[in-house]
Amino acid sequence: MPKVDNLLYLLKTTHGATMKTLDGISEADSLVTIPGNPNHIRWITGHLAASAVHQARALGVTAAIPSEWSAPFGRGVEPVADNSLYPSMEALRLKLGELHEVIQSGTEGKSDAELDVEIEVIPGWKATVMNFANFFCIHEFYHAGQVAMIRHTLGKTRLFG
Repeated sequence: MPKVDNLLYLLKTTHGATMKTLDGISEADSLVTIPGNPNHIRWITGHLAASAVHQARALGVTAAIPSEWSAPFGRGVEPVADNSLYPSMEALRLKLGELHEVIQSGTEGKSDAELDVEIEVIPGWKATVMNFANFFCIHEFYHAGQVAMIRHTLGKTRLFG
């Protein structure tokens, strides 16, 4: 089986699960935090969109977020107290869904050789295309777990299991 088939399965599963965690989250819900975790769903969604751009770049897929989103959602950036600085939850959810579609369609047909090329997507961090793509799936699912915990606090229904 070609590696791309496994990668596409992982991308579709991760992206689908993430989007499912965002279903039914209102603008107000998106700003709720839980003790011990400063990340609210709106920040998480924006951070995932910014990270999806890195995943796309690793896969040789063209994708972008609005330039003003880089500062509040970039790597290593913590949420800020002034929530008016964030785009709407709906805009973030739509952009993340678009990025997922672009990544998945742009990944189709990649050869094992293309996925085995070593690249440097983030300065100082080298890995194969496949390993970068896999890392960003793991990263996304970690944050989807944070969303699931906040959903529980909000009294939303369980999504899995």
